[in-house]
Amino acid sequence: MTGKIFISYRRDDAAGDARSIRDALAVRFGKSNVFMDVDNLLAGQRFDRELDKALTACDVLIAVIGPRWLELLAGRMRGSERDYVRGEIAAAIQRGILVIPVRVGHEGRMVPLPRDSELPADIAELVLYQKHDVLHERFGGDMERLALAIRAARQGPGSRPWGRIAGFGAAGVALVAGAVMAVQLGLLEPGPKPAGEVPAAGEAARKADEERQRAEAEAKRDPALAVVPGSGDSFRDKLADGKPCPSCPEMVVLPAGTFTMGSPDNEEGRSSDEGPRHDVTIAVPFAVGRFEVTRGQYATFIKATGHKTADSCYVWNGTEWKDTPGKSWRDPGYQQSDDHPVACVSWDDAKAYVAWLANETGRGYRLLSEAEWEYAARAGSTTAYSWGATASHANANYGKFECCDGLATGKDKWVNTAPVGQFPANAFGLYDMHGNVWEWVEDCYEDSYSSAPKDGAARTTSGCNIRVIRGGSWINSLPWILRAADRYRLRPGYRLVSYGFRVARTL
Repeated sequence: MTGKIFISYRRDDAAGDARSIRDALAVRFGKSNVFMDVDNLLAGQRFDRELDKALTACDVLIAVIGPRWLELLAGRMRGSERDYVRGEIAAAIQRGILVIPVRVGHEGRMVPLPRDSELPADIAELVLYQKHDVLHERFGGDMERLALAIRAARQGPGSRPWGRIAGFGAAGVALVAGAVMAVQLGLLEPGPKPAGEVPAAGEAARKADEERQRAEAEAKRDPALAVVPGSGDSFRDKLADGKPCPSCPEMVVLPAGTFTMGSPDNEEGRSSDEGPRHDVTIAVPFAVGRFEVTRGQYATFIKATGHKTADSCYVWNGTEWKDTPGKSWRDPGYQQSDDHPVACVSWDDAKAYVAWLANETGRGYRLLSEAEWEYAARAGSTTAYSWGATASHANANYGKFECCDGLATGKDKWVNTAPVGQFPANAFGLYDMHGNVWEWVEDCYEDSYSSAPKDGAARTTSGCNIRVIRGGSWINSLPWILRAADRYRLRPGYRLVSYGFRVARTL
């Protein structure tokens, strides 16, 4: 019986890559069939017991190996620290679970796999398993090949398709791993299954080809699966059971590309945390909500899940911002309809929504990373705002607090939030990236970009208690707060009358 896929990774090595791999496998195998600790462990649960339970339910372990994997292993061994990743791999090997070492990184800069002499005895066998590389520059294709390899390996007899096959030892491992590698490369043709040998690679290749044809047929039936990456096409996902999802956000496919993140020293309103400027490469296309999540969409989520939000929100009482009972996304203190962006939501609320949406659709929904958000907001521009160097009420809803310039005049006629999509879209076809409501992103806040990833990944650390929010809002009287490079930081549980969010989806 097919089990789950266990994602083993080091949080201080390749956490962002591990999340991307998780999202891609969840799309192909179903979210409930992929285990990653940050998604499945609850506060107060014991790591050792829960990880052991998870391994029992899994038949595949993906060992994500980034640039610091071996260094961190050696450090824990020297300090006699408990190493959960080592324990996960050792348990998988001992139980005969399919183990796939997956190297991650940029082309030409991948670290070599550890040698057996560099590994402790309980995981030395890791070097015998055929590795799989997932490069940032070809992420989609590499993940498709990984999924095909998993499916092909699962066609083997019994419940141990790649493990230490009885009677074969290391040679058997090498033979089976080599067969699956050939399936990945498309080198094997269907053929007879020799008696008493490892599972026929030809049969595995035939099954893999059938799976490919099935996926192509699905793509023809479901336009969301057939979107041309980078085309700018839009789509709306269906529910996991194939039924329409009218409350699902409309998504736009953004192309891969490189942009310069941060602001130049002479940009008006610039803060020191907007530098140093650095190039970021988004290696694969991804999808972003055309609009901010609306009040109506959020209400559907609340009705379906019963998610509990605090019955209070920070509201200006004339002299100070005060956490006011009775104010919430249902009643932020001003009139809204279902086509307005939801407000008074925290980062925690936004995370709960994307987790629900991912489960409902079986797709890789998430928050944008901070780099992805700026890439989406700039839409190819290099100026302070996507439309130019100067803020404009013709392009965004802002400037409604402690000022009256532009208040409810001309195009910007709304005193508070505007219904989504009332101002011109940027070059990517996205609306309200500047103004209307602030948008939570995934990242933990750091006060500079000195150690920021250059691949568009979110910056996350253990125990992060400050998150990033972007884009400005209707309430901002200082126009430079709406700039594409502007950043703000808040506790993840904080709710204000102008805080909302937008969703992303891994393709």
